[in-house]
Amino acid sequence: MVYYAFLKWREASTKDPEHVKRLGPDFYSWGSGAQAWDLAPSFINKIIYTLLNDRDGRIISNFNQPARVSVVSGDSYYIRSKSSPELYWLEKGGLIYATKQGRTRFTIRLDGERDSDRNRTVIIGKDYISVGAVGGTTQKYVSVNDNGEVVLSGHGCRMYYNDLKNMFLAQGEIDNLGNASLMKTDGFGEEWELVK
Repeated sequence: MVYYAFLKWREASTKDPEHVKRLGPDFYSWGSGAQAWDLAPSFINKIIYTLLNDRDGRIISNFNQPARVSVVSGDSYYIRSKSSPELYWLEKGGLIYATKQGRTRFTIRLDGERDSDRNRTVIIGKDYISVGAVGGTTQKYVSVNDNGEVVLSGHGCRMYYNDLKNMFLAQGEIDNLGNASLMKTDGFGEEWELVK
C-alpha cells in the first residue's frame, strides 16, 4: 500500500510540479491553483484533505505511521537489516559484508541519473536504482560477482529499489570479527532498510 501511495503521488507531483510539494513521506501540500482531486482521481478516497489555514478549527486525524526514512534520489544512507537492526552493510576489500563492527554509507540514485535534474525524486519500489559507496578516489557501485557475492566494482548491477526487500542474504562463514558475506539470492533474501 505504501508504494502504491508513493506511485500515485509521484504521478500527481509530476503532473503539476508548480503546485504540488512533497513535505515528507506522508505529507504533501498543493497551492490554490491545483485541484488535488483532479491530480489523482483514482486516489480520491484515500486522501485526507484540509486547508492549512483551517487546521486549528478542525481536528486532524493522522494515521499512525512508523518512523521511516524519506528515500530520494541522490541522498546517502546506511543499509541495515530490518530483522537484526545491528547488522549493517560494510565494504571491505571490495566485498560487502553484513556486520556489527562497522558500516559504509551508500548513495542511492535512480539508475542513469547521476548529476541530473531528477536528483531529489522520491524513489519507489518499481524504480531501477544504482547503489554506490560514498568516498574513495573513484566511484564504485554495488554489483554481484560470478560467485553471487555482493561486491563493489566500476559497474553496478541493475536492480529495483524493491530488491532490498528479498534479494540479498547475509550467509556463509562468519569471520573472527563477526562479518558474514552478503550474497544475492533471488527472492530468498532478508529485508534491508535505508537509515540516515
